[in-house]
Amino acid sequence: MSSTSEVYNLSIANAAFEGSFLNVGTVAGICYGNINKVVVENPTITNIRASGNTGAVVGSLLTDKTVGTSAGILRTGAYATESTEITAKGKLGGLAGLVDSAIIHACYTDLSLKNTAGITGGLAGEVVVDDNTYLRESYSISKIQSTGTHAGNIIGKLSISQNANSINQELVLVGLYFNKSINNYAGIGADPYNFTTATSFAISGKTTAELKTKATYIYYINSGNDVIYWDKVWSLVDGEYPALTFVSKFDEINLEGGSSSTAPDDGTQNPDINNPDITDPNKPNANVTSITTKQELLNIFQTGNSVKGDYVLGSDINLDGMVWNPVAFSGTFVSDSSTNHTISNFKIEATTLYSGFFSKLSSATITGIRFSNVAITNNATNECIG
Repeated sequence: MSSTSEVYNLSIANAAFEGSFLNVGTVAGICYGNINKVVVENPTITNIRASGNTGAVVGSLLTDKTVGTSAGILRTGAYATESTEITAKGKLGGLAGLVDSAIIHACYTDLSLKNTAGITGGLAGEVVVDDNTYLRESYSISKIQSTGTHAGNIIGKLSISQNANSINQELVLVGLYFNKSINNYAGIGADPYNFTTATSFAISGKTTAELKTKATYIYYINSGNDVIYWDKVWSLVDGEYPALTFVSKFDEINLEGGSSSTAPDDGTQNPDINNPDITDPNKPNANVTSITTKQELLNIFQTGNSVKGDYVLGSDINLDGMVWNPVAFSGTFVSDSSTNHTISNFKIEATTLYSGFFSKLSSATITGIRFSNVAITNNATNECIG
């Protein structure tokens, strides 16, 4: 995913990946853009590459240094209701294996993570910090089994970027929680710069009962006037873990401090802020193509290696176990305004550098699409799988 791409309002269920990958995640192998309001359910990933980056959402979350805007995973959950497992040897995280100069905000994981040789974190395997890096208002209740080098309930290993100038440690890690009753690990496996103790609100281990208590998630204003409103994007109910509440563009948190009546200019905006609603019947667009059948989908996305345009998915489509050829995409692909539609039951035999439903996303917006029952196998030395 390029820095100009955003995946929004997406659900992926029962995806399976097996092979030797440099970067593998259910949504993307490498993400330079934003992933917002996404749910990954019951992922199964096995990555045997010792140098690989593995996450339930993305393999690596990176910032495009040539553009300067931070990539982000925002308002996203990854969980398992079945006995699925993510197994790796390199860097493994519930959200991302590697987070380099990027953002994680309002996310949670409830997964089973197993690492036999590398670095493991409930949210991120390794986090490389620079001036624009932060992890906030998120929690992990993931189960971790590690015989690797470092393991932490939130982050496996934390390091400083060589490009960092002036880092305010109080702003990097704020309002992060984990269940100390599940794993015998600290919040960060390797924390040579003592970010964990920068403030008392950085990372907190709580019992199950405490994590299911509304009063645990308090407001916090630090010396930088940075405000954490847990009940702005979370539903807090005593007796339950926090649940994400997906807010509108006019009720988002200002990540630079305080609440705001307009969305912050930090790259986290919903795609409909900067793009017209192509599914609105009151805004007809002659350049939009509707897809309602399997054959229409194949005619557009399976006749070449790249596709550009605006498309609306108007119904659920079952691909009947076919082998899908990944294509590069630029444009808009959304569900119609009535519901989130599903593309299901397909497999990908990865034989190229980039593999997934889309091989690459550039200046693209994917909204309201659900992918279900997807299997990806590796038949080559692949770099990025999602």
